[in-house]
Amino acid sequence: GQRGDDGDGSPAEEVLGESAYPAATSSLAAAGVAAVAANLEGGDDDAVENVGVEEAREDAEVAAAGESANASASIAAAAAALPSSAMFDGHCHWHLGGDLPACVALASSLRGAAFTSTRPDDWEMAAACARGGNVNVDRGEGFGLCLGLHPWWAHHHPPASDPTWLPDLRRRLERSPRAVVGEIGLDRVAVPMNERGEVCGEPDYPNQVACFESQLLLATELKRPVVVHCVKAYGDVADRFRAADAMPPRVLMHSFGGTRAYMESLTRMKRWGSRFYFGFSAVVNLRSPKTRDVVTACPDDRILLESDLVGVNGAESDLRRVLAFVAECKGWSAEETAGITRENALRFYGE
Repeated sequence: GQRGDDGDGSPAEEVLGESAYPAATSSLAAAGVAAVAANLEGGDDDAVENVGVEEAREDAEVAAAGESANASASIAAAAAALPSSAMFDGHCHWHLGGDLPACVALASSLRGAAFTSTRPDDWEMAAACARGGNVNVDRGEGFGLCLGLHPWWAHHHPPASDPTWLPDLRRRLERSPRAVVGEIGLDRVAVPMNERGEVCGEPDYPNQVACFESQLLLATELKRPVVVHCVKAYGDVADRFRAADAMPPRVLMHSFGGTRAYMESLTRMKRWGSRFYFGFSAVVNLRSPKTRDVVTACPDDRILLESDLVGVNGAESDLRRVLAFVAECKGWSAEETAGITRENALRFYGE
């Protein structure tokens, strides 16, 4: 398989409000963005560049702006002129910034947003933001809410010593029929950190696998979609999917940092290929020219736009940048791109 040759990143934005764990989130985010950049740029797969969060964000903004400008100034201008209500943010962590009114206001100005939790401590805040912000979508209780345990925080909740979080997750999902399971996944770059961003132990990849597997099984049982984070573990994730006797109804590979070949290996699976969706964000995916090939090859009905940011600052402008990029890759107008990706997101989260 393609074990070890693909990477993925996650939010690379400073936490702008009062978050329970801003330092750790920022440190891990920078490592994740660096990992996907190193992979897509063809560098040493095992080397993770030591970049800071601000540098990662600035690089992404420069790359995104350059891609849009070089491809077509007219598309970039059309994307900038779109009404906010035309766009859906397919994956965000704004709630970690701690500003509920700002999250609700931004989501309400868009068609909607998927508030993606990372661990039990932020499930309530994510739920409040999804409930208050997704006023433009009538898809039922829990729409736009992703509940799960992210691999970055799996070390706090090993199933053997913390038997409470998984039953709690089940109860919350049962109370919210439209909520999906996420963000879950595997990450070979992450190291255990405490809320201050200090390393607090050795990596425990088997525990990540146990947490991922238990949540994937729960999502399959409850027939909920899943949102997957994957950093340098694409072979393991693909092997799990290939070996499955049953799967969740839909799988979003968010801020997808894998190769075109890897993406096609998923979409061509005989039993499960039609279930895979792929999200792209400015902060993670516009750091490499190779992203163009991946986006171009992505099935039209399986592509989502993401801000993938912690906090609302810059989220809407990032959505417009990645929208312009996708439009150029696909040969779509800005309006068509907003419509296609919006409907894809509504189908993924609300079908």
